[in-house]
Amino acid sequence: MPVTLFGELEVSKSFGHTPVNSPKYIGHNILCYASGNVFNFIDTQKQSKNIKPIVADAQITAFGTNRRESLIAYSERGSNAVQIVKYPLGSSIGEYSIEKNIDIGVVSIEFSHDGKYLAALGDLPTYTLTVWSWKNNTIICSIENGGPAKYVSFNPFNTKELCTSGEEGLIQFWKLEMGYKENSLKSITGTDAFLQEIPEINHSSEFSTFTASTEVLTQGAPAILEASRQIFCSSHVWQIDAQVLATCETGDAVLQYNPVTGDCKVLFSAWMSPYEFEQRRIASENGKATDAGVEGLDEDERPPFTEDYVKAEYGGCENFKCILATKDRIVLGGKDGVLRIVDYDGDVHRQAEILTNGSSIQSISYSPEFEDIVVTASDMCIYTYNLASSVVTQQAQNEYSNIVGLAIFPISDVLVTAHNLPNVIQFWDMETQVGTHKLAIEGEIATIAVNPMSSVIAVGTKAGFVRLYDVAFAKSDEARLLMRIRVSRMVIKKVTFDPTGRFLLAFGHESSASIFDVFNKCKPVGLISDIPGSIVTAVWDLEESEDPESETYNTKQNLMLYFLTTSASRSDIFRYEVPLNKDLVLDTVGDSSLQKQIPLAAKYRIDEVASDILIVSTGVSSSRAFYVTTKDKKLKTFACPTGHDDVAEFIELGAPLLEFSDHEKIGNRLVLSLSTEWLFTYSPDGTITARNFLEPEKSVKIFAHDSALGGVHHVAISRDANQIFSSGFDGILKQFEWKTHTAAARRALIEAREAAEAALSQKLESINHVVQMLSNAPIQTDDQPDNINEDCYFESRHVDSGAKPASDLATGPEAAHSGYEDRIKAIRERLIKAMQKNDALQELEKISKTEFILDFAERDRLMAAADARVTEVRKEIELENLKKRVIRNRIKAECWDSMEVIGGCIKSFHADPTTTKTTEVTNYPIKNKSTQEIQNIERVRLLRKIQLHYGAGNRDKAPSQQLTAPVVDDVGLLETPVATESPVIPDEEAYQDFKSLLYSDFELTTDHRKRTQVVLLGEAINEIKLDFNGKFKEFLKIKKDEMLRIEDKNDRIQTIMAELQVQEATFKPALDDDEVPERIIEVNDSEVKAEKFIGPEEMKRIEVRKREEEERHRAAQEDNYRERGLMIMMGGKLDDKSEETEKEELVRPEWMNKPREEMNEEERKLVKEFEKKVATMKEEQEKYRKALETELKKLQGFILELCDNFDQRLKELLVKKLEADQAIYKNELKRVKLEQSILLAEGDEAKESQLNLRLEELRLEKQACLQYLPEIKKELDHCRDEYEITQKRDKEIEKSFRKEFANPGNPDVFDNYLKLFKKRELVKPTNLDAQQNVIESPFPGIDPTLMTLDSPEETYAPLSFERDAFEGISQDGWTRLNEFHDRKIASEAEVKTCNKEYTEIQSLAQSVNEEADRIRKETEHVLSDLAAFAEYKFHTTYNPETLFELKQGQVEVPQAPVVTDYTDAELIHRSVVEKLNDNIVALGNMKVDALKEMKEYRKGIHALEWENKMLDFQAEDLVIRTRDIQLLRVTKQMQEYIRGGDEKKQSNEIIALEKRAEFNSKSHIHKLEDKGTLMVKYKKKIAEKRHENEVLERRLRNLEGAVKERRKIHDVQVKRKTAAGGGGTSAGNKAVLNDIYTRRKLVDLAKSQSQDIAILREEVERLRLRTYPAFPSRTVHSVAGV
Repeated sequence: MPVTLFGELEVSKSFGHTPVNSPKYIGHNILCYASGNVFNFIDTQKQSKNIKPIVADAQITAFGTNRRESLIAYSERGSNAVQIVKYPLGSSIGEYSIEKNIDIGVVSIEFSHDGKYLAALGDLPTYTLTVWSWKNNTIICSIENGGPAKYVSFNPFNTKELCTSGEEGLIQFWKLEMGYKENSLKSITGTDAFLQEIPEINHSSEFSTFTASTEVLTQGAPAILEASRQIFCSSHVWQIDAQVLATCETGDAVLQYNPVTGDCKVLFSAWMSPYEFEQRRIASENGKATDAGVEGLDEDERPPFTEDYVKAEYGGCENFKCILATKDRIVLGGKDGVLRIVDYDGDVHRQAEILTNGSSIQSISYSPEFEDIVVTASDMCIYTYNLASSVVTQQAQNEYSNIVGLAIFPISDVLVTAHNLPNVIQFWDMETQVGTHKLAIEGEIATIAVNPMSSVIAVGTKAGFVRLYDVAFAKSDEARLLMRIRVSRMVIKKVTFDPTGRFLLAFGHESSASIFDVFNKCKPVGLISDIPGSIVTAVWDLEESEDPESETYNTKQNLMLYFLTTSASRSDIFRYEVPLNKDLVLDTVGDSSLQKQIPLAAKYRIDEVASDILIVSTGVSSSRAFYVTTKDKKLKTFACPTGHDDVAEFIELGAPLLEFSDHEKIGNRLVLSLSTEWLFTYSPDGTITARNFLEPEKSVKIFAHDSALGGVHHVAISRDANQIFSSGFDGILKQFEWKTHTAAARRALIEAREAAEAALSQKLESINHVVQMLSNAPIQTDDQPDNINEDCYFESRHVDSGAKPASDLATGPEAAHSGYEDRIKAIRERLIKAMQKNDALQELEKISKTEFILDFAERDRLMAAADARVTEVRKEIELENLKKRVIRNRIKAECWDSMEVIGGCIKSFHADPTTTKTTEVTNYPIKNKSTQEIQNIERVRLLRKIQLHYGAGNRDKAPSQQLTAPVVDDVGLLETPVATESPVIPDEEAYQDFKSLLYSDFELTTDHRKRTQVVLLGEAINEIKLDFNGKFKEFLKIKKDEMLRIEDKNDRIQTIMAELQVQEATFKPALDDDEVPERIIEVNDSEVKAEKFIGPEEMKRIEVRKREEEERHRAAQEDNYRERGLMIMMGGKLDDKSEETEKEELVRPEWMNKPREEMNEEERKLVKEFEKKVATMKEEQEKYRKALETELKKLQGFILELCDNFDQRLKELLVKKLEADQAIYKNELKRVKLEQSILLAEGDEAKESQLNLRLEELRLEKQACLQYLPEIKKELDHCRDEYEITQKRDKEIEKSFRKEFANPGNPDVFDNYLKLFKKRELVKPTNLDAQQNVIESPFPGIDPTLMTLDSPEETYAPLSFERDAFEGISQDGWTRLNEFHDRKIASEAEVKTCNKEYTEIQSLAQSVNEEADRIRKETEHVLSDLAAFAEYKFHTTYNPETLFELKQGQVEVPQAPVVTDYTDAELIHRSVVEKLNDNIVALGNMKVDALKEMKEYRKGIHALEWENKMLDFQAEDLVIRTRDIQLLRVTKQMQEYIRGGDEKKQSNEIIALEKRAEFNSKSHIHKLEDKGTLMVKYKKKIAEKRHENEVLERRLRNLEGAVKERRKIHDVQVKRKTAAGGGGTSAGNKAVLNDIYTRRKLVDLAKSQSQDIAILREEVERLRLRTYPAFPSRTVHSVAGV
């Protein structure tokens, strides 16, 4: 990176918190957290944040800390390497990466608690877990996690155990196994956890607790709670007993895992168990609140009992999001912002409300001394909670989130940030970074801008409002609202002040921009609305040029405004000249455009799609240059042409002068420093580039914000360009400063600062003038919230454009208004009268109504609006119809066009009398096969046929002798040789159907055959369907033919009924919609309910079609030879003339109506002949009528018989359909069973391959063990030798000591030397050393030394002469004693070291042996599994599942209600069953015979017993009777009866009989009277019947006369016919006599049969009366023959 004029940019401060990891302690009170690519540090004890941050090169994605070494390990976005730096200097310790790792990044980093290892968990796609020995920069082990994870941690008591958890509920426990040359990580996956099911909770609601009514709770809740659902773990923490606690994704349960087995259990949850729920419900009903689970709370802290499923003490179902574990309690935090300290049973011990602003707790962690808990909130604020004092301290505030605007006041160096949610503007002191003031905005802020000459700030909102505030807080603590105007109905995209501070520009996503005059009462002055296209950006430019009118050649300033618009391939720049020497006045007529006052000066075009522009002076004369960021991610410079007067044409800027590629994403933006010396570009790629115009080829680029979240959002530059502020979409605010390396750079910075101060001092007079003007400006006291219904300023001005001053409104307008109304009313009345008069005129005198139109423009507008509405409605209807057509076409393509056979049915003509339902038979719908399916089927078919042919050839091929004819010389006598017998090859036609190609059930032993059988069965099913569909099609044709026959008969029936003049319903069969499936895709006119609209074009087509039809009909009528021939031959009729004559009626002439007395003989004769003709015609008509009736009945019976026959045949077809269904279901069941066996076979193959793979893995592991075992044994022997040598050397030192200091004469001296020689005094480490060397404990109250796995090196204090010397020791002896003492300590340390190495290699050898033994046992187990699997596979292969059809009587398995299980059933041969039955019958007969004998024997015994009992009973009865007679008490009545008998009783009976006789006589008389009355009635009836008989006799005589007359007429007709025939008179008479004789016989037969019927009817009546008793009336017998 080249060094610029000021040096290099570096981050001085970063504000905000990035939630990549929870904050972690790096020192005793130093808390570290990530802020973008910066590590910020807080002294939690001193509340100090002035610690220099450590800056990374890119966005930090994960980090971990090592407090003992003061190290920070972190990873950056886009890299899977881990960087380690030293706190506080930030010096790099090293970089750790994996070459073969393809993960896109790292999501979690953790140091082991002893600081020995470093673990990193990768991101997508493999989530690789890597463990380093970071001091040696070596990878211990690396392995793919096998699933997504977010967290990794070490077991604090065993650094070789790890845990990963996170997304999708996957949690794994890893054990680091150290090998001889290779290490490995062995994993155990945690089992799934299940929680008692609860109703679904709407987590997006304000409260997550589920509440229900009392009825629902008491009835439905316990049943719901007894179900279970799976829960997925999220974050985790280790317990003191090496167990793992985890929270779940839903935050409603705490899980406990056993890392050794992976078993999981729900420790406790926020939901009630069914028992708790029932107990609480009962307590609630009784008015007693339960105190379960809240014993540790005070009375005011106890939560009220609520009727929901969540335990009230937990506050909701999402409050177990993060977790900490202590020795005997658990700390939980979650959504409600409350920390809960609970015991392992789930009882709340204590709780504290940390967050009161509605935020939730994201993470929690302990301080090093376990005095505080660090809490991270969802709003990225950091708090500490003191466990002793329960004090909550906010350590870091997130006041820089949701920044939508960033600016710096040039006159005061005050930083301004605009925020959403809440909508506020904050003001900051740039030196102390302390907020000074806060301004609330009544609208959602979109953009801000600050005035360069004053303390005015402009705010644009998303509702289209623009507000101006004077924020001169030095004068007042509150901001003054200068203006609040809505200028757009869209979001305000940008607001910007011109360099002089006078004008404010605001625009949205429209093609117009609003201009405000800030100095002139802060009002809008108009719109620039002639910009074609939507505005991308706009920029002001203040040009300075020489004034030719000035005598002193002073410079004048020209204010230019540039707009940028873009299209698909180019960008246009529009330049407007804004006058500075005069005020812009808003037009009073109503036109808000400033086109006249701010004219368009020039138009430029660039053949690039630009995103931002700046106009900068090139430094040469008055030339300018465009700096443009384009779509190709480059910064380009174009020269700005001058002297072009034609405004209508675009000026092509041509090729760029310079190009710079600074960023990697599109959408780059430009910022110019106030001194116009520095150009800054920022991009969504998260970087900022600074470039000085003096050295444009040199630039400095620095990372600022996370590109994954949108990169840099805003950049603001201080007045002297020494400080740069940036805000990003990641919620971070950063401050950059120049880092100078040379004296020239420091001098340039000082000069820039002095130049900025000098420029500001030059503007003081102007600034004071502006401040004075603003102080006199009116202010608005009411800042109302944004209202989207409020009118825009310029729109409302157009509406009110006709308004006049109040003085004018008082006189002129009111009078004129009333006059206009009167004139308009008079004109309207005249026009209405004229229209009424025109309507009353004749048609020729009327004028068109269009002549009465006065406002043609309004007429055209209405017509255009109507046409537009019609077009719009037509488009909507067309779109709706198009949508329906698309859906229709899709459905038709999938359900109709794709079918080979469409589903249909045939229905019977009449309902079945038994079921009263119509018989229906459906066909089989068949779908079209694709070309690929057909090819596959044909290939299978061909292969199967080849196999059958080949098998048949092999079976029939035999070693037969080949017979040949003898060789004869004479060729003419050569006989035909006998043909050789060849194998019988099956005929090709034998395998045409798929059924003949099927395998036998016992041949399906391979997977290939099973798959082939599945295909063949499918085609066999298809053949059955096609076969039945063919019959179905033929039967449907038969039904149509029968319907045609019925229709023909119905035509004849209609004709007969018309002739007979009767009205009867006829049976007219019709095909149902189900029988004609094509109707479903056809639309008839009758189905369209809407009225058909016939347009002009359609009407023309109808008329043309009608004319063509008439023309064709006329041409056909010109020479119709059929009608001409009919007229010539038949008189134009096809009817029989005889029938026509029979239908003719004789008309009686008028003269025949006169009396007979007035007629002469001739007339009487004519009358007689006429009457004979009439009688004859009536007789013929009667015969014709009876013939028609007979034919009608015959036709109706024929139709009925035809329908019955068809219905019967349809039932037969239904039986065939059921047989086809049976065959299809049978084949489908076979297919299902075959596919099931194929699936099981696939699983078997996978299992077999898995076993073989495991066997191969065990073989490789065994080879590895055998490979390392000799080396380990060799190393073990070497270590044993070393250990023995060191022990021997140690003993030699002791022997040398004893030899050197032995003093037999004075043993006490030697004992003193020996005590000093063996004296060992350990040196205790200082507190600082202890803090650095002892492992950190994650549990309060646990001695950290108990967690050490390796004992620390012991340090012994040297001997001290002043303290340890004994009396009489010499200096030389003391020196030699120290030498031996030091040598002994060194030797003992060497012995310990060798012993340790020997123990380690011995344990390694033992573990290798154990591993070899495990491999051997597991190999044996796998081999046994393989053998068992082979046996199972053989059994499943050669013991196939076969389908049998059995009669119900042959099935002896008890039938289940739904599906019977035949798993344990066996098939037995019929002969076995019959033989067994015969044996059973024989044994049964024998038993029956024995039982009969027993029955007869027992029968005699029972008879004797019964007779004995009967005699006993009779004797007992006689005794009882004798006793009764003896004990009978004789009464007086008994004595009287004994003496005189029962005379009184007889007299009473006589009296009763007399009374009965008297009653019977009276009843007889009454009955006689009734009979007399009946006789009178019967006499009357007899008289009536006699009268009726007389009437019938008279009628009979008349009928006999008529018969005689008709007979005569008949005779006359017979004679005529005989005479017409000529000859054969005797034969004709004989025929007539035969007819008469036959008729007479028939009449006599009818009379005799009628008599028989009468007799039989009387007999039936008699029998009926016998059967049913009644009182029959007398039957009047009819006279014989009547």
